[in-house]
Amino acid sequence: MSSPSPTSALDEKIRAAFHAEEADLLASADEQPLSEQVLATFRGRSRWLVGIVWTAVTVWSVVLFTCGYQFYLATEPKAVVGWGVGVLFAVVAISMLKIWYWMELNRNAVTREVKRVELLLATLVSERDSNAGE
Repeated sequence: MSSPSPTSALDEKIRAAFHAEEADLLASADEQPLSEQVLATFRGRSRWLVGIVWTAVTVWSVVLFTCGYQFYLATEPKAVVGWGVGVLFAVVAISMLKIWYWMELNRNAVTREVKRVELLLATLVSERDSNAGE
C-alpha cells in the first residue's frame, strides 16, 4: 500500500482551510485532461508556433519512415550508412520538437496554477478587508 504523495496531502490541507465558497472555486479549477491541455495550446498566443511544431513533427515523421524504409532496402554499405544517419537525424529532430512541446504544456499548466493562486489570494484579501471593516 503506497502512502499519499506530499502534494496531495498539501492539496487536502488547503481545501480544508477554505470555506465552502472557496472550496467550490477550487473544485472548478481542477486539472484538465491531457486532450484539453493540447487543445488549449492551439488557443493561446503562440498557437502559430505550436502549429509550426506539429507540422514539423509530421514532416520529420515522414522523413523518418522514408529513411527507415530505404535503410531496409539498401544493399550498398554507403547507402546503409546514409539512410541510417537520416533515421538518426529524424529521430533527434522529432525528439527535440516533442520536448519543446511538452515544455509548452508544462508552462501552460504552471501559468494556470499561478492564476488560480492569485484568484484565491484576492478572495482571501477581500474577505479579510470585509471582516476588518466590521
